[in-house]
Amino acid sequence: MSYNYTRREVTIEYLAELVITHAAGLSDCWRPASLNVEGRRHQMMLERFARGDVLDDRDDAALEAVGKALIADVEGMLPGYSALILRGDTREDVYVNAEIQRRHDMLIRWQEFRDARNRLRGKVRAMRLLADL
Repeated sequence: MSYNYTRREVTIEYLAELVITHAAGLSDCWRPASLNVEGRRHQMMLERFARGDVLDDRDDAALEAVGKALIADVEGMLPGYSALILRGDTREDVYVNAEIQRRHDMLIRWQEFRDARNRLRGKVRAMRLLADL
C-alpha cells in the first residue's frame, strides 16, 4: 500500500486572517475577565487586537504577561492543569466548574493566537529574506 502526501503551503493571507480572528477572540473573551496582569499595557494591546493591529512589537511583553496571568490563575484553581491545557490534553474534559472552563478556553485562545502570530511573523521574515536575495 502506498500513500501520497501533498504538502500545501499556508499562504500569508490565510495566516493573517487566522491571527486577526484569534486576536479578536482573545480580546472578546478577555474583556469580562478580571485577572491580575502586571502593568496596564495589556489593555492597549487588547484594543489594538480588536482593531486588527496584531503584529506590533510593543505587544510582545504584554502578551507574555497575559499568558503568565492566565497560567497563574488556572494553577490557583487547579494545580498542574495549565500544563495539561497547553499540551492539548484537555479538549475532552468535562467541567463541573464554569470558571475553570472559562479560564481553560481563555488559555487555549491565548496559545492559539500566540502560535499563529509567531507563524505569521516567521512567514513575513522569510518573505523579506527571500526578497533581499
